[in-house]
Amino acid sequence: MSSDPLVTAWIQLQHVKPKGAAYEELFWAFESVDILTRTSPQDAMQFIVAVVSSTESEWVLSNLAAGPIEDLLMRYPEATVDALETECAHNPRLAQVLHGVWLSGLPRALSDRIEQIRSRAPSPPNNRIERPRER
Repeated sequence: MSSDPLVTAWIQLQHVKPKGAAYEELFWAFESVDILTRTSPQDAMQFIVAVVSSTESEWVLSNLAAGPIEDLLMRYPEATVDALETECAHNPRLAQVLHGVWLSGLPRALSDRIEQIRSRAPSPPNNRIERPRER
């Protein structure tokens, strides 16, 4: 697990029952990551890399793809694709996570670049990732 409290809390949030007490206690992590993806794309990318290196959970990584990575792509498309190309050149796990990103809404040239990154990484082991038992 990461030494970054935001990374740790965000990962934990993915495993708790929505609207339960633990969810409410950890919801600050969702809000903080949303602010990062809106205002600080470099910090958001650092967060994404830290999550990828801090968990093996396919559930968490699929939520990362469908949440913060997609948000960052929609808000800062060109800069995010540039950063992903750079990072994925030496981080195959992140490249694999990109298989869970929906590319609708991105300009064709940018979605083609993401597809190029994906093509160099194997698909995740399970195409149907189910929510783990709630805590």
